Amino acid sequence: MRSKLSPLPQTKEEIKKSLNDGENSALDPSEEEDGKPPNDETMERAQRVARELHDRYEKQVQRWIDYRNLFVFIGFVALFLAVLYLQRNAQTAYQVHSTLSTILPTTLFMDTPLSVLKWIKLLLKNVWKDPACGDGICETPFEFASYGRFGCRADCGKLSEMQNLTTVQIDLIFNFDHPVTSISSADLMTQASWNLCPKNGAPHGKDCYYASDQIFESLKGEVHVTIDDVPDGEWQVFIKRDFFNKVRGAVRIVEKVKEQADWDRKYGAYLAARADQEFELRVLNEAIAMSNVTAYQFTVDKLVSGFNDQYNANQQQFLDNSLNETAYADANATVDAEKTFILGQYEKATCRCDDLGVVIEFEEDCKGVAGTLSQEDVEGVTLTETEVCERYKNMTDQSIADRLVGVQDKLTYERLGSRGINGKVGARAAKKTELKDYINAAKPEVYDSVFITPTGQSPEKDVNFTETKFDTLAKYFSDGPTGYMDPAALTAQLSLATREVRNSTLDELRERSQSRTEEIYEQQQEIEEIDVIQEMIGKYSAVDANFTKDPVPTFVAYNYVTWSGSSVEYLVCDLEARAPKYMGECQPSVVCTRDDDTSPYTCPNRPELLAEECDIWCNRQEDCNAICQCTSTGGECSSDEYCKCEICEDLQVAEEENEFRTIEDIATSGGSSSGSLVGRRRARRLQSDNRTEEQLDELLEGVKVLRSGQDGLKEQVESLESEVETANSLSEERAKDTSLQQLIQQGRQEIATGQERVETMLDEILGKQNEALAAAQEAQKTVAALEALAVKAAQAQADIDRAVREQLNAIKIASQQNLISLDQALELYKRARRDRLLAERKAELANRRCTSQMVVHQDFEVDNYEEEDIQTSRERHIGLTNRVIAGLLLHTSRTKPVKCSDSRFTAIENECSGGLSAQSYGVDPAFKLGTSLFNADIDNEESMVVYYNCSELNVATYDLQDPYSKYERFVNQEPFCAELFSIRDIPYGFRAFDLEGKSIGFPVFFDINLSEGEAKRWYSYIDEGLFLDGDTRTVTAEMVTYNAELMIFGFVRVSFTFTDGGSIKVTHKLHTLKVELYETPQDFARLALEILWTGAVFLWLIVDVYNINRRRTEKGSFFKAFTSLWVWTDLVSNVLMTIAVIMWWTFVVNYADPFNIDLRYDVYASLNPQAAYLKLQDRGAGLVAMHNDFKSMQELVDTLAWYYALNGINILLLIARLLKRMDFQPRLGVVTRSLALAGPDLIHFSLVSGMVFIGYAMMAHLIFGNAIQGFSTFSKSVNTCFEILLGEIGVNDELKALSGLQALAGTLFFWSFELLVFMVLLNFLLAIIVDAFSEVKENTSDMTGMHTELAQMIKVKWQNFRGWLTNKNHVPESKMGQMLKLWAGDSSEEEPLIKTEIFDEKKLKILGEEIDTEALKEILNQCLVDVPPPSMTRSLLSFGRVKPTHEVPTQMELNRAAEYVIERFGHLPGEDEDEDGEDGEGEGEEKEGKSSSKIDGLSDETAEQLELEREKLARALERLAEVQRELAEGQRNIMVGQKQLVQQQGKLVNLLGQQPPPRS
Repeated sequence: MRSKLSPLPQTKEEIKKSLNDGENSALDPSEEEDGKPPNDETMERAQRVARELHDRYEKQVQRWIDYRNLFVFIGFVALFLAVLYLQRNAQTAYQVHSTLSTILPTTLFMDTPLSVLKWIKLLLKNVWKDPACGDGICETPFEFASYGRFGCRADCGKLSEMQNLTTVQIDLIFNFDHPVTSISSADLMTQASWNLCPKNGAPHGKDCYYASDQIFESLKGEVHVTIDDVPDGEWQVFIKRDFFNKVRGAVRIVEKVKEQADWDRKYGAYLAARADQEFELRVLNEAIAMSNVTAYQFTVDKLVSGFNDQYNANQQQFLDNSLNETAYADANATVDAEKTFILGQYEKATCRCDDLGVVIEFEEDCKGVAGTLSQEDVEGVTLTETEVCERYKNMTDQSIADRLVGVQDKLTYERLGSRGINGKVGARAAKKTELKDYINAAKPEVYDSVFITPTGQSPEKDVNFTETKFDTLAKYFSDGPTGYMDPAALTAQLSLATREVRNSTLDELRERSQSRTEEIYEQQQEIEEIDVIQEMIGKYSAVDANFTKDPVPTFVAYNYVTWSGSSVEYLVCDLEARAPKYMGECQPSVVCTRDDDTSPYTCPNRPELLAEECDIWCNRQEDCNAICQCTSTGGECSSDEYCKCEICEDLQVAEEENEFRTIEDIATSGGSSSGSLVGRRRARRLQSDNRTEEQLDELLEGVKVLRSGQDGLKEQVESLESEVETANSLSEERAKDTSLQQLIQQGRQEIATGQERVETMLDEILGKQNEALAAAQEAQKTVAALEALAVKAAQAQADIDRAVREQLNAIKIASQQNLISLDQALELYKRARRDRLLAERKAELANRRCTSQMVVHQDFEVDNYEEEDIQTSRERHIGLTNRVIAGLLLHTSRTKPVKCSDSRFTAIENECSGGLSAQSYGVDPAFKLGTSLFNADIDNEESMVVYYNCSELNVATYDLQDPYSKYERFVNQEPFCAELFSIRDIPYGFRAFDLEGKSIGFPVFFDINLSEGEAKRWYSYIDEGLFLDGDTRTVTAEMVTYNAELMIFGFVRVSFTFTDGGSIKVTHKLHTLKVELYETPQDFARLALEILWTGAVFLWLIVDVYNINRRRTEKGSFFKAFTSLWVWTDLVSNVLMTIAVIMWWTFVVNYADPFNIDLRYDVYASLNPQAAYLKLQDRGAGLVAMHNDFKSMQELVDTLAWYYALNGINILLLIARLLKRMDFQPRLGVVTRSLALAGPDLIHFSLVSGMVFIGYAMMAHLIFGNAIQGFSTFSKSVNTCFEILLGEIGVNDELKALSGLQALAGTLFFWSFELLVFMVLLNFLLAIIVDAFSEVKENTSDMTGMHTELAQMIKVKWQNFRGWLTNKNHVPESKMGQMLKLWAGDSSEEEPLIKTEIFDEKKLKILGEEIDTEALKEILNQCLVDVPPPSMTRSLLSFGRVKPTHEVPTQMELNRAAEYVIERFGHLPGEDEDEDGEDGEGEGEEKEGKSSSKIDGLSDETAEQLELEREKLARALERLAEVQRELAEGQRNIMVGQKQLVQQQGKLVNLLGQQPPPRS
C-alpha cells in the first residue's frame, strides 16, 4: 500500500519557489484550486503514523530519563553512604569499643553499694598496674634504676652507675634517761623510732628508705648510718614518738664532711705547728732578753723574787690560821724592812766595794751613790764592810752564772722539752689535744677524718695534703719543707747541738738565738707560700679573720639539717606553751659578792642599795638563775645578766616565809640570839664551825642514804624495764610470726580440695591461737608491771618530798639546839627551797611532752643538679593500646533525709529521702580507729587542724547546738568548723564540689599517677570512709581513653542509680570517636568526598525548591504543590540532609578542631598523703579543668550521636525515595506496588492485631510486672512481647518460676500469646503481604526486565555515537526527535495512541497495516504536505539577514529517519513487540479482569455484582471511544486550518518582495 509522492524540496529557495510558482504539487495550494485536492485519508493516516512514532520516541526518551535519574540518585546515595562509612569507620571504632566494653558491669542491677565498690575495685585492679620488673623494658619514670631497696635493676640498671648520687650520713645521739616521776626511760626507748622518707615523692614514690621504722636498742648511745645512694629530691628524717626530745642528730653530706675534715686537719696541723713555732719563738725571745739583762738587774730581780716568796709564805700561814692578822701584818712588815735594807745595801755596794778592793763584775758603772755600807748580821755574826762586799760579790758572781745557765736551759730543756712532754713539741702536742677535745665536742663527725683515718707519712709527695697523718703534717708545717727534708741545712743547730750550747758564751747564745728566730720566720713564710696553705688561710680567715672566735671554724656547709635533743631537753623545750611561768627574759644583773656561803651579799656596784636590799636582790638573782630558763634569745644570759621569769618574781623573801619563821621562832626559843645575825657572823662561824660542819655532814649523809635508796630503786626500775623490753621483744617476735596466717591460708586451700584434712588443720590453727593468747597474756603482765612501775615512781617522789621535810626538820632541830646559827639556817632553808622548786619544775616538765606531734620530721633537700627526663604521667591502659587519660572520675549525689508523709506505719520507718544534699559526710579513715588507713601518729587535735584547716575556708561555722542532746550543748567549737568536722570533732571524708553540668555532688578522682599500691589505698579511703551509704542517690564513673594506633578516643560513663525499691540500676554509655579528622591521605580523600557530598546536597535542595516552585506555578498555589506525599518526602529528606551537612561541618570547626585534652591534671594536693586525701590543689582548679575537658568530650560524643541519628533518618527517607524512583520500571516497582495493593488490608489488620497485642502487653504488665523485670513497666512489657513474637522466649523460664496463681496465669499468658498472636495473627500478616506480592508479580511477569531495556537503550546510544563518529550524514537522535515532533503536528488533543503490533521482518504494524522502510518514507513525504513552510524573520542579532522559523528536512534526512524508525521500533518475525509501562499496565488490567472472572468460591450475588461492574466499564469505554472520534474530527479541522495558514504564509512572502532564486 504505497503511493508515489513528488520529490521534496531540498533548499529554502526551492521551498519559496514552490510556494510562489506551484511547482511542488504536494505543497502548492493551487492544486486545490485546479480541482486536485490531496487525499484526506492519506494525510490523516500519515499524521497518525507520525504521532504514533513520536509518542513512542518520547516514551523511550522518558524511560531513558527515568533510568538516568535512578542511577544519578543511586550515585548520590552511594556517595552519601560512602561518606558516612568513612566518617564512622565502624570496623576500626569497634576494635576500641569491644576492648573498652570489658570494663563495663556485666549486670543491669546490683543489690548493695558493696557491689558498686567491688566493680570499682576490680576496675582499679585491672587498670592501675605497676610495670613488671624483668621484662627487659625500662618504663621510665615509673620503672627506674635501682637504689636502696627500690628500683628495677634487671631493666634499668643501678642508679649510681648513671648519676652522681649523694652519700648521706645520718648521725643520731640519744639519751632516754627520764625522771622516774614520769614515763619510764624504757618506754620512751621502745616507742621511739626513726626512718628516712621522701617528702614529696622520690622516683619510687613515698615509701620510706627502710621498709620498717628503725628502733633504738639501748637507753643511751649513738647511731651513725651512711647511705651511699640517695637520689635528688626533698627528704625527711622522721623521728616518731620522741615526745621529750631525747634524740638529737643531723643529716650530713659525707663528701662535704670529708672536705671539711680535710681542711680541718690541715688547719689543725697548721695551728699545732704555729703553736710549736710560737712557743719556740717565745723561749728564744726570753733567752735573748735574759742574755741582755745586766748582772746587777739580774741580781736585783733574784732578790725581789726571794722577798716575794716570803710574802706568799706569810699569806699562806694566815690563810691556814697559823698567823693571826696582827702576826700576819708583823711578818709582812719584817719582810718589807729587810727588803729595803738589802736592796739599798746592794745598790751602795756597786760603788763602795770597788774602793775596798772588792770588784763586783758589772757590765756598767755603779748603780748607786757612794757611801758607807751598813753592817749586817748573818747567823749571829756581824760582818765588816769588806766582808759585806765579799758577800755581794759572791751573790753577783752567782747571778752571772745563773744567768748563763738560765739562757742555756731555755735554749735546751725549756725549748726542746723532754720526750715530747714539754718544750716546743709539747706545745704542739698540747695544741693537738686542745683541738681534739674541741672537735670531739663541737664536730665529732669530722674527728676520725682529722685524727685517725689519714695515715700518710710523706707530706712532700702529698700535693694537697689529703692523705698525710696529722702529726706528720704538723711537723712538716713546723719545720718547713726544707727543714723537714734536710734537717742539717738549718743555720742554727740549737735543736741538735745541746753540748755545744753548754759550751757557748752568753754572746754566742744570743747570736744563735737570733739566727734561730729568723730561721723560724723563714720557715713560716715558706709554708705560707704553698698554694694549698694560702687557700686554707684564706678560707679560715674569711670565717674568723683573727683566728680567735673558733679554734677550728666551719666554712663547708656539710649539714643538710640538724636538730637538738638530750636527756634534759624536756626542761627547756617549748616552755612558752608547756610552762610559760618558767620562761624568762634576760635582765641586767647586780654584781654580788660575799665573804662565805653564809655571809650576806654586798653590791659594790650599787652603793645606793641597803645591805638588806642588796642581799634580797642577790638571792632573787640566784633563785631566778636556778629556776628560770632563758632560751628565747638563743642561749643563756650573759655574765652581766640574770634570767627572770614569772615564778621567781612571785617568790617571797626567804626570811618572811612562814616555814623559816617557824625555824627562827624555834631557834629563838632555844636561846639563839637573833641580834647577832649581822654583827657576830664571823665570830659564830669561828666558834661553831666544827660542830656545824659535823651536823651538816650528818644531814648530807642522810640525804645520800636516801638518794642511794632511790638509786637502788631506780636500778630495780631499770631492771624491770629491761625485763619489760625483753617481753616486748618476745611479743613482737610472736606478733611477727606469720605462720598463723599461713596456716589459715593453707587451711582454706585444703578445704577447697577436700574436707578430710579440715579438722587437723583447725587443730593446728587453734594451737597457734593458744600461743598468741599466751603472748597476749604475757603482754598484759608487762603492762601491769609498767603500771606498778609508775606506782613505785610516785612512791619515790613521795620519798623525796619526805626527805625534804626531814631536812627542814633537821634544820629546825639544829637551830633550836644552837648547832647552827640563824645565818646558816637561813642559807640552808634557801637551798632547800631552791631544791624543792627545781624538783617541782623537773616533775612538772617531765610529764608534759615537748611536742604533741606523733611524728617530728626534719626536712632537707638533696640536689646534685642532675638533669633527668622525667615524664609526669604513668601509662594506664585498658587492653593493650587504649591509654587512660587523666584517670577515673567518680561523682556521687546524695539526698538529705526528711520525714515521710503521714502514714499508718510511720512507727516502722519515718525517714525518707528528700532533695539533693551538699552536706559533708563520711569520715577520714586516717582518724578512724580500726581501718587500714588509721594513723595513730596524727590522731590528735594538732594534726587534725593541720590537715583540715578551717581558716582556709571563706566562711567557717562554729558553735552549733548539738542536735542529739537534750540540753544546751554546743558542738563544732573552734577550731573544728562544721564544714570540715562532724559534731564529734572528727574530719569528714567527703565534701561537696560543684562541677558545671552535674548536679551538686561529691567528686572523687583516681589519678593515673597513682601506683598500684596507692590506688588500693585510695580505694580503701572511699571504702572505709563510707563513700556510699543509704543516702546515696546516684554514682557516675567517667573515663576517657586514647588509642594512638587508631587515633580514636573512647568515652566511658557508667551510672549507678539507687532506686527507691532498694536495688541499684546500672546504665552505661560507651562511645568511640575520632577527633583528628584530617591527618592521613585517606582522611584527605574523605575530605574531597565530603566537599562533593556537601555540594550535591545543596544542589539537590535547590533543585527540589525549584521543582516545588514549578509545581506551584502549574497548579496555581503552594497548597496544591504539596498534595503529593512524595513531594513532602523529598523536601523533608533534602532539608534533613542539609541539616546533617551543617551539623558535620559545625562539629569539625567548632568541636573537633579546637578540642584538646591534657594527659594528666593536678587535682589533689598530694597523691600519697597521710590524711585529707581529697584536699584539692589550687582550690580545685585542676579538677575543674579536667571536668571541663571531660565535658567537652561528652559534647563531642553527643553531637556525633545526633549527627548519626539524623543520618539514620536520612537513610530511611532515601530508601523511600529510591523505591519511588524505581516505580517506573514494573519489575523494580514490585515492592511499592505490592504494599500499595495490600495497603487497605494492612490498615485493617493493624487495627485488629494492635489491639490484641496491646492487650497482652498490658495484661503481662499488670499480672507479672511486680515479679519480672521484662514486664515491670508498660514499655518494657511491649518490648518483651515483641521479643516473644520474634522467638526470644527466655522470659518463659521466669514465668515458670512464679508460684501460686501467677504461675497458672503465666502459663495461660504464654501459650495463648503464642497461639493467637504468633501463629494466627502473624501468619495473617504474612498472608496479606504475600497475596499482594503474588498478584503484582503475576501482572508484571510478562514485562520487559531492566537488563533488557538497558541493553537495548545502550545499544541504540552506541549506534548513534558510532554513526556520529563514522557517518557524516548521520542524523542525531535529538534531531530525529525534532523531526518526529514536526511531522506529528499538534497532537495535544489527539486521542491516545492505539496499541500497535509488528508482525513482519523489520516492519511496523501501525493501525492494522504493515509498513516497511519504503512505505514509511512515502508516508513521511506525505506528512510534509501538512508542514507549514518556513517563514522568514529578521533577527536583531543577524544584522539584517533573514532566517527561517524552522528547517524543512531534506530527502536524505527523511530517508535516514525512516531507516532509524524501522531499526528502532521494527522487529524480526517471531519476536514479541516490546511493550511500555502503560501498555503493560493495560494488559495487566485485562488479565486482572480475566483472572477475576475465574475466581472460584464466589457467591452468585458477588458474581452478579462483578458482572454489573464489567458492563458499566464497557459502557464507559464506548463513551471514551466516541470522545476519541470527536477529537480526531477536531484534528482534521485543525489540519485544514494549517493548509490555509500555509497559503497565507506564501502570500506574506510575496508581500515581502523577495523572489526565490532560480532552480538549478
